[in-house]
Amino acid sequence: MIVREMLRSGNYFVPTVNGVVDLDKPLLSYWAVLPFAWLFGLSESVVRMPGTLAAITLVLLIFVVGRRLFGFRVGLTAALLLLASPMFVFWGRTASADLLNTLAIWTIFWIFLAGASDGRLRHLFLLYSVGAIASFVKGPVAPAVSLSSLGLYSCIGVLLQSRNQGFTANALNGNVFAEFRWIVSHRALTGLLAGITIFGYLLFVHVAGAGSWLSSSLMWKENVVRFFAPFDHADPPHVYLMQILFFCAPWSFFMVSSLCNVKYWKSCRENRWILLSAMGIFLFFTISGSRRSYYILPLIPALALITGKVLVDWMDGKTTVNMRIMSVSSWITSLVVALAGICLAYVYSTMEIYRDGSQLVMASVAMIGGAGCLFFFTRKKSWAGLVLLFVVVFVFEVWGFTRGMELAEKKRTLPAFAQEVTKRLSGVEDSKIFLYQQGTASLLFYLNRRSTIESVDTIEDIERLVHKSTDGYLIIDLNEARTPELNRRLYQMRTICIQNTDAREGKERFALLKFH
Repeated sequence: MIVREMLRSGNYFVPTVNGVVDLDKPLLSYWAVLPFAWLFGLSESVVRMPGTLAAITLVLLIFVVGRRLFGFRVGLTAALLLLASPMFVFWGRTASADLLNTLAIWTIFWIFLAGASDGRLRHLFLLYSVGAIASFVKGPVAPAVSLSSLGLYSCIGVLLQSRNQGFTANALNGNVFAEFRWIVSHRALTGLLAGITIFGYLLFVHVAGAGSWLSSSLMWKENVVRFFAPFDHADPPHVYLMQILFFCAPWSFFMVSSLCNVKYWKSCRENRWILLSAMGIFLFFTISGSRRSYYILPLIPALALITGKVLVDWMDGKTTVNMRIMSVSSWITSLVVALAGICLAYVYSTMEIYRDGSQLVMASVAMIGGAGCLFFFTRKKSWAGLVLLFVVVFVFEVWGFTRGMELAEKKRTLPAFAQEVTKRLSGVEDSKIFLYQQGTASLLFYLNRRSTIESVDTIEDIERLVHKSTDGYLIIDLNEARTPELNRRLYQMRTICIQNTDAREGKERFALLKFH
């Protein structure tokens, strides 16, 4: 909705929703959509384009990182794990900045591995420049997460090197410079100054374009203040342990088994880097007082790399892997895939509204494929079982986000409601349409009115409008009508034209009401 209003008004510096300033995210998260909107026009698919391209790029980047650290097969396996993780693909389809933020973090990691860790000027310039730009995608969380994780890696490197050389002053000084040359060297200072310059320029653009410091102060509040003194999303610290299993599905058992196997890894920089990067990301978001499930997205590529390495070692029969644990994980994962097919067949047989012939096909694919994987794994044909597992999960995933999503959206209330409202209000002037409590950006996006819709906030405002006009309309999200008094007055004052049912809550959600 913000991008649409930017295009209509020509003001690309002050984000608004229905004419009201909305400074929830920095400008780059909206500007990322603009090139696609100029080329193809604004639509739901176009709004999702930056996140989708970020997801594709991230899969390729994880392949490159995995190949550099552990070889081609590990990079390919990790990339396939990421590509065949439904929650990762789900977030790649959303119109949010979270995948852009995750891509920025892993771009900084890649630059570090490619040369910044060795103090190369070009890479240091890129590292701090990307960090500065990423600060205006979803706030400074991207550079904060990546630099704190890299700092953890360097600190552990100093301790390990000093332990081997003796904790003398000369050894500590030399090791600190060697491990932190991406911060303390003259070249690092040049890169840091470049990053500060870019950050300052983008901040100036923000402030000058908006005409105030409001957007910058909100960015500080949303990303820095929230970390130390959360004002919302205050879930318990253990919430991420459950969310990681969900985000890694259906590979969760392989992931847990792989983490159990890292104790057999030999000590080397590559192994230490991926483990400490994963630990740094997890600790950063766990220490933060504000927690939401998708905050943990940057950790998923790290877990894919760890799991990919252990899977390849398992396929090769290396002694650094507990074969029993991995075999059990493969059996359970195969059964989970088959169970998904059984659940899909159950939905087909019991829920007529979602019934479609493709469901039976996919249910058969999942059940037969899961049984085939179990057969291969029990016969010690691990590579064949893993390849088949990837194919079955990927096919199931493609169906789920195409035809499966179409079936699921049969009871998706909002687009259907907006479409019906658009039809009913065709030819009605915008001045005769009102919105209760501003509504949501999604509702406004689907309504796609040419101008802003006046909002009303109280019962008195509604009564004033009724007395003023007898041919007006009120659009309301009934979740906002929380009090019995407001509900009663709404039903008394106007005739209901449209009501839709929220499939998830099983009750009325949206309504278009006409004044008596």
